Amino acid sequence: MLETPHNYCVPSLEIIAEVGCNHKGDTERALEYVRQANACGADTVKFQSFIADKLVSPGDILDFCRKSQLDYEQHCAIIEECEREGIKPLFSVFDLDSLEMIQTLGMNEVKIPSGQVFNMRLLYEVAVRGMRVYLSTGMCSMNQVRRAYNVLIENGLANEDIVIMQCTTCYPAPFEDANLLVIERYRNEFGTRVGYSDHTPGWSSCIGAVAMGASVIEKHFILNPNEYTPDACVSLNPVEFMMMVGHLREIERARGTWVKRPRRCEEKMFKRRDFREV
Repeated sequence: MLETPHNYCVPSLEIIAEVGCNHKGDTERALEYVRQANACGADTVKFQSFIADKLVSPGDILDFCRKSQLDYEQHCAIIEECEREGIKPLFSVFDLDSLEMIQTLGMNEVKIPSGQVFNMRLLYEVAVRGMRVYLSTGMCSMNQVRRAYNVLIENGLANEDIVIMQCTTCYPAPFEDANLLVIERYRNEFGTRVGYSDHTPGWSSCIGAVAMGASVIEKHFILNPNEYTPDACVSLNPVEFMMMVGHLREIERARGTWVKRPRRCEEKMFKRRDFREV
């Protein structure tokens, strides 16, 4: 177990707007997601990079994934729009071809989604290429998280290159299965930045995660919650997302450090107090 330093302070909070496949493969819609995510106060906007026929079996979901699959030109357009808007792009990769593509586009960060934590070849390739990684841990045991972490570390990454993210892979996830206490365990055991990818309704779990030390929050984002997408039931609309960002920034400011001492706002009270210390 790592010993917590006496002046420990959680790193600055990064808020990720997870678009997923909510763009439905439409380029202009994807670019509007970039603009709206930025307007709502997100630091990062995330899309998914995959080859549908390698990802899912034949059926209705395959048809949806084929329509939602982003090609090379669409990735380029998203990255360029992010540069114009001043928001960071991020992509979840599900296969080696998609990893190769986003690296070709100059991306040096990648999200490993929960379903790919067990893909040792993908983890190895991310590590040897020196890419910073957000590692989502839905459906994992602690031993499986350790194994994935060790693959990344043993093949060239350092702790500062890794964010380990608590996640519960249900849509939606019951609050009783969010398991936020794992956030502190991850931070103490691995010493990396720790985040939370939320699938519970609303955003109260995100607030709890930040209060418990998460330095990255990922929440699904949808422009029109009335249309069907697989992620719609766990997504916030722009008004809701903006409200969540406001609350999270307040909690971020309220966290402070592990040091207990009179705060600056208490100085006047401290100087004029007429009570004795007990």
